Amino acid sequence: MSAGVLLLTAILALLGGALGMALRRFGALRLWPVGILILTAPLEIYRTNLGTFNLSLFRMALVCAGALTVLDFIRRSTRAWRIPAPLLPYGLVLVVQAASLALVSTNRTLGYRYFSQYLGGLAAAVVIAYWARRRDLKTIIVLFLSGATLPAIGAAWRVLSVAAGGNGSLPGVSLLPVDPSVAAERGRAFYLPGGAQRMQSTFNDPNHFGFFAATVLCIGLAALLTVVLERRDRSGPRLIVATAAAVATLSLALIGSYSRSAWLLAGASTILLASLIGVPLWRRLTDLRLVAAVGIVLSLGVLVVAPVVANRVNPSNSGTAVSNAEHSRTLRIAAQLAVDHPLTGVGFGSYGQYAGEPLLVSSAHSTFFTTAAELGLPGLFLLIASMGLAAGYGAREARRAPDPFRRVLLAGLVGSYGGLAIANIFYEVWFDDFQWVIYGAVLTLTCPPQLVLRRAMSRRVPLPAFTWQHGTASPIP
Repeated sequence: MSAGVLLLTAILALLGGALGMALRRFGALRLWPVGILILTAPLEIYRTNLGTFNLSLFRMALVCAGALTVLDFIRRSTRAWRIPAPLLPYGLVLVVQAASLALVSTNRTLGYRYFSQYLGGLAAAVVIAYWARRRDLKTIIVLFLSGATLPAIGAAWRVLSVAAGGNGSLPGVSLLPVDPSVAAERGRAFYLPGGAQRMQSTFNDPNHFGFFAATVLCIGLAALLTVVLERRDRSGPRLIVATAAAVATLSLALIGSYSRSAWLLAGASTILLASLIGVPLWRRLTDLRLVAAVGIVLSLGVLVVAPVVANRVNPSNSGTAVSNAEHSRTLRIAAQLAVDHPLTGVGFGSYGQYAGEPLLVSSAHSTFFTTAAELGLPGLFLLIASMGLAAGYGAREARRAPDPFRRVLLAGLVGSYGGLAIANIFYEVWFDDFQWVIYGAVLTLTCPPQLVLRRAMSRRVPLPAFTWQHGTASPIP
């Protein structure tokens, strides 16, 4: 076993041990498979080569969580596995991708790589849907906020390292051998034309870090609103201060990524959060002293941030102009390919060859445009169907929640997922591991199971039994 694999194993053991002790203290050890996926998903650059296979910390965590899931399913003779409805069209997306690889694709090397990422991500969502229950909402929200701790530390480390004359590399990364192209990406710092360093933390790309920060920021805002709502009952000032500090840290990370798509995600998520909470609940949150304090903080923040944002989005800025031109070019090519090949696309993983991209890159800077170009309209329809079902069920569950605390937290989770889906129109992060854990959480906390799988222990019925059910699942007779 290589030194890189041993290092990843040691990191995973430390994270898993700390997570296990924390969950056991709060009586939620059952959620260990969910927590380890949430904690490792943003640690993107911690990966190494195992032969020809690229092994990441998240994939190692997925193997452990998946093994526990299979063992638990076998052990429980009466276990009913509730499969949320949006997983069904996603399964069909995998079928379309496999057919495209076999029959259409001209870049199967990249196609197989993307297919394995999709398959692994969907497996992570299934694992989360298996272990988590709707009553686990608060615990899962805490896990997401805890999962942002290491990326926040990593972002500060990189900035301080460069300021001290270093290369901005994170501890241990140099001990993880990877392909030269990957090593060059994860080891370099990103700068704007004016010289400002972009935060990227534990991600290869600042845009991906920005998407992660914006996604968790919406969840953090919901948590902050919840503790404010509870302040007269159980929440003390320490909890409010701690949650506000987490929100402020995520806001700085989002701004420091200088990602316009991530800023769009944050805006869309916040609007969705506000709309899902509803007017009656906003009235309960209204407090003149609180409104005044928030107004002052926001005003000071706008004064500091406005020049940075204005300069970054200014189309006459040299860096912004180059980025806009490249994105427009790739989108036009993808749209034309979708028109020319509406039923089959050009093949999974093959778009990059038409856009003059490197062999291991195939992206139109838009998840939807890339999917339309590579898989045609059927693949695009199935992708949108799965996204739409998850977001629709989530929004309905949030609006119907009778408990105000649950409603706010669900609004934050669904708002972050909805904003992530909207922002993928203008950038492509749908393959990222953290997207899949958000997706899995939305599925299990908001979507009613449509298909129930129960392991049959009887010798007379050796195969799994399937049944369609609407609404809440009930045991299969």
